[in-house]
Amino acid sequence: MAAAALSQVGVRFHPQGRLKGAALDCVGLAVVAAEGAGVCLAGPLDYDVRRGDYGGTLLDHVRQACDQVPELEMAQPGDFVLIFLRDPADPRHLAVVVEGDQQPLDLVHAAPRYGCVVRQGLDQQHRNHIHSVWRLKG
Repeated sequence: MAAAALSQVGVRFHPQGRLKGAALDCVGLAVVAAEGAGVCLAGPLDYDVRRGDYGGTLLDHVRQACDQVPELEMAQPGDFVLIFLRDPADPRHLAVVVEGDQQPLDLVHAAPRYGCVVRQGLDQQHRNHIHSVWRLKG
């Protein structure tokens, strides 16, 4: 999964994007990463961040496909990290954990702020916004 996520670094961000190698959002990246591990992951398609219904939908879908990892220190490459933006109880972003360049772990995520899929270190700023860590079932 981690390798599949890394292969998408630089791919253009697009809301509700599901086009591997062309246009992805954070859920689309998770779908591509899971496919890399041979798992068909059905991501939510019926969300709109501006309406405010994204977080609950995202968390519900992750719960169906994954088991929660008790703490961040137990995260492994290929795990998913749910990230909250403002409200700690309402995660609205998803990233894939990969081995780190400068630190033990990095995150790969489709970032609207950068307009593409990026790899970033799991620094304190990201740690402060982590809602939970998840691992695909099985």
